[in-house]
Amino acid sequence: MQIQPTEHQVQLVKDLIKIKKEIWKSDSREEIISLGQKAIDLSKVVIPKTFVHFDGREMINYKGKESCIEIINYDIADIGKGSYSNLEAEQDALILSLHLLIGSFVSSDDSKMIEGLK
Repeated sequence: MQIQPTEHQVQLVKDLIKIKKEIWKSDSREEIISLGQKAIDLSKVVIPKTFVHFDGREMINYKGKESCIEIINYDIADIGKGSYSNLEAEQDALILSLHLLIGSFVSSDDSKMIEGLK
């Protein structure tokens, strides 16, 4: 079982946090969409966290990662269609989805990840 996050996972989470901050600072729909796509592209090449299934099997969280990417793609499509009431709502939607994506690469007890983010 994967006890500590890999260096690639740590770097990805750092990059996703930077993207999240850039989304907050963004002032256009196009920029938000571009940042969402960047997050997807970066996360596609990193293997997600291993977890223990309820029956004791160890599994890599591919399904969680894929689901989060799908949610971000839906957010991007909705933002592109103007489905949200304002820029802040678009930012909120994408940032929430980024938090879910980050969760597929780390668990709450990852002391190495916490140290790496300081």
